[in-house]
Amino acid sequence: MGQPSFKRWMRWISIPLVMIMLAILFLPINPSIYAQSGAKAKKENGLKEVIGLRTEKSKTFVKSDGKTFVTEQYLEPIHYKESGKWINIKERNKSGLQAKRLSGGMTYVNLGHQTRFAFADKSTSPNLVRFEQGKAKIDFRLTGSHPVTVKRQVNGIVYPNVYEGIDLVYQVEATGVKEEWVLHKRTGPSTFSMALNTENTKPVLQKDGSIQFVAPNGKVIFVVPVPFMYDQNDAASHKVKFQLRQKGGVTYLDLKADEQWLKDPKRAYPVVIDPTVGLQGVKSTYDNFVSSKNPTQNYRLFPFVISGTHPDYGIARSFIKFDLPALPEGAQITNAQVYLQQYSTEQEQQIDLFQVTSDWTSSGVNWENQPSVGNVFSHAKVAGAGEYAWDLTGLAKGWYQGTEKNYGFSLRHHDEANDRKSFRSSDYLEDISKRPKLLITYRVEPSVPIAQPTIAAKSHILLDYQTGLPLYGNQTDQPLPPASMTKMMTEYIVLEEIHNNKLSWDDMVQVSARAAGIEEAQIDLQPGEQMTVKDLFMGMAVYSANDATVALAERVAGSETDFVHRMNATAQAMDLKNSHFRNATGLEMTDYPDPPQVGGEHLMSARDAAVLARKLLQTYPEFSQLISAPQYTFRPGTTREKKVVNWNRMLPGFDHFYPGVDGLKTGSTLAAGYCFTGTAKQEGHRLITVVMGTSSEDSRFVETKKLLDYGFNRYEMATLVKRGETIGGAVLRVPNGDGQSTPVYGKREIRIPIYRGERDQYTIKVRFYTGLKAPLKAGTTVGVAQVFYRGLPVRGLPMYPVAITKSVNEASQVQQFFRQVNEGFQQWIE
Repeated sequence: MGQPSFKRWMRWISIPLVMIMLAILFLPINPSIYAQSGAKAKKENGLKEVIGLRTEKSKTFVKSDGKTFVTEQYLEPIHYKESGKWINIKERNKSGLQAKRLSGGMTYVNLGHQTRFAFADKSTSPNLVRFEQGKAKIDFRLTGSHPVTVKRQVNGIVYPNVYEGIDLVYQVEATGVKEEWVLHKRTGPSTFSMALNTENTKPVLQKDGSIQFVAPNGKVIFVVPVPFMYDQNDAASHKVKFQLRQKGGVTYLDLKADEQWLKDPKRAYPVVIDPTVGLQGVKSTYDNFVSSKNPTQNYRLFPFVISGTHPDYGIARSFIKFDLPALPEGAQITNAQVYLQQYSTEQEQQIDLFQVTSDWTSSGVNWENQPSVGNVFSHAKVAGAGEYAWDLTGLAKGWYQGTEKNYGFSLRHHDEANDRKSFRSSDYLEDISKRPKLLITYRVEPSVPIAQPTIAAKSHILLDYQTGLPLYGNQTDQPLPPASMTKMMTEYIVLEEIHNNKLSWDDMVQVSARAAGIEEAQIDLQPGEQMTVKDLFMGMAVYSANDATVALAERVAGSETDFVHRMNATAQAMDLKNSHFRNATGLEMTDYPDPPQVGGEHLMSARDAAVLARKLLQTYPEFSQLISAPQYTFRPGTTREKKVVNWNRMLPGFDHFYPGVDGLKTGSTLAAGYCFTGTAKQEGHRLITVVMGTSSEDSRFVETKKLLDYGFNRYEMATLVKRGETIGGAVLRVPNGDGQSTPVYGKREIRIPIYRGERDQYTIKVRFYTGLKAPLKAGTTVGVAQVFYRGLPVRGLPMYPVAITKSVNEASQVQQFFRQVNEGFQQWIE
């Protein structure tokens, strides 16, 4: 009895011992939840930046414990979107303002928004600076300047010495363009003129002295606030004004600075004159200061904020408010600090922070209109130039817990009669890292999930493009009227015809009277008119034109009825179980004067729409370029020219723009409501979304944004096994083999969407085929690999074939004899 008990005890104790040994060998110490994730990591100040957590105004770092994060939040954007990725503006500047060449010796600078900015290589170019937004265009040209060449520097674009001792500097920001006339000495002019050439907009001088550029429909596109100037001692003057004048049929914008202020012996040169060009619809930045000496003056565009007493301002107080960065659910804040860069005086002063307790705006605050404040909650001793920090931990916790409203804080001298301290503001150009920033440190467990969004639609689905795996959805298989999302099937069949050489883009199609008579969205086709397949396809894809769709259907199949039969056959071949088509357009049958002769109901499920969209993108890669065109012109240069705009308002340049969106198809009818099949790609990860039966044109994009936000924040793509890579822990032993344990490798890449930050929760298990016998050649498929998450198989994924890395030879008769003896001996011992 004693021996079996000892063996049983050894078996029990061996299990935890083996697990401990495996953990020591294979599990990392203090693993970073993002270091395992496949997201790019960047080391900074002993931390690793989590690139996937970048936002427009923040970056986040993770400490080595994998649970402590530091989010660095700025007042203005520090990143811009390009091809679905957040790009560091500072890195762009260091690389010389990466730009695209335009005609006429100009370069175009992009920061991911709908406005284009272009700058000439030479100061004497016919157009020095250009702003474009939609159809509106503004060109500025210098008059009488020195011929100089542009210099691209870290702090922007510089035209040095355009006039004697004067530089012209531009910095492209997410909120607009900062223009600075930098006067190095008092020798040049005090009035600066630029000739204007505008299209689809005109400048209007406002009563307050600002300039508005207004579109023909009355919409304000650009605003140039009242300019100001300041010297190196922070002395400032608002005695700068704009003047619009006409001469010889040319419009000129004059910038006139006060001559007496510039000549004052107290001036500390260089002096900067700042007429900023702002974009409409951009959220305001919250940092400003107020002046007791100039109680109604607003200083929101100044590159500094002040606390204490200054000869030009009297007593100055500053106000700052940060947008709060989103933190993961369950995050525990351990520290919060605000950092400000002081640059003016040397004497040590105590600067106090007061909690602001009422609402305010940067454009509305002045000495007579200050928000209310509470008690001092933090203070710091500030001496010479450098960065200083104030603790905000308690207040930040209150903000996030909802016990305190975030109205920001006020910066004030403990003794306001003392000499001022000046700090860099959000408008400081030289180095954006010296602008105010808020650092929030928090801890979070790796498994904390991102909450699933509530989608206001009859049905919806979020689908991973690469694997076809559904990631989230509701009523995904419910057949519903799809409206013009129907046209995705029409597009698929037309592209199939082109790829099978049965149709070409340049083929001319003669439009029938029936096709020309189809109403709703149209490109105004006329009976007998001829148009290319390409133009008709673009009418269908960009503008959802029903007349163009029917013309193509008739060209492919002879009649729309026969075309619809092919649509249903194709749907069946794609295994779209909950789809049936009655026409090629998605219109309600009552909208047809002569409807196709196909019975049943016209329906499609959200899952079927997503599968069809995936099939389109996979089979015809060029499709995304066609459907992402923002606009298209038919019959250009003729009296029947027609320009149409894409219905997909999530594309770049539209009001619902979402980074990475490049398709796909909208639809709306009375029965269907508002529908949208969308797709977006960020950092190599493409998602497909479908919403059906939303309540309005805007809501279909709002609900799609929720799905995309959830998808990109909750999931990331991870390569669990590369093609040809050995799968750790999986070895093959064949009963009649030579006794060697043979490793196996993946014959296909295993790349799937995983929960962000949980790479270590995914494992690969290999199941070998039964009945394998030696000899086996290297490369022979011997089983399949399956993906598991926290011990459970991931549903919806295929089995991945595995093969042996080397040949398995048959054991010799002697080897087989001793193996049988050994097995018998083991059985006898048991």
